[in-house]
Amino acid sequence: REHDPYEKTTVTFPAELMGKLRMLCLYDGRQIREVLEDALDKYINEYEQEHGAIRVPPRFRDKK
Repeated sequence: REHDPYEKTTVTFPAELMGKLRMLCLYDGRQIREVLEDALDKYINEYEQEHGAIRVPPRFRDKK
């Protein structure tokens, strides 16, 4: 069986924000996961540029 690199989580957003996210995905033909992953990558990269690399301990890296 192939290794799945994704970890599942549940988040909640204000309805207006979620509606806009759904519309962006519809316009761009992308999945919500893809858009959120890109946004988080951008946010983390900007944070690390300002504050340095974020060290992630193994317990947060290893998928259960």
